Amino acid sequence: ALKQFIAEGHKLEVRRAPQLHDRHLSFNDRCWLVGGSLKDAGKKPFNCIEISDQKALVVSDLETKWQTATPYPP
Repeated sequence: ALKQFIAEGHKLEVRRAPQLHDRHLSFNDRCWLVGGSLKDAGKKPFNCIEISDQKALVVSDLETKWQTATPYPP
């Protein structure tokens, strides 16, 4: 699905980091914690919680980990 999305002209970069278990989305100056697997999005309910009170700290930590994460697909 990721390859098809990119082939359609969309820009999206995904990386994997062993020190991260939870899924985070960060864009447009907002940040969310996704509680379930993204592979099942649209098939069953899952939680997506916006981080607001500690957003700067969470985004800073994510940025640090992003720099050493492995691009996916490799």
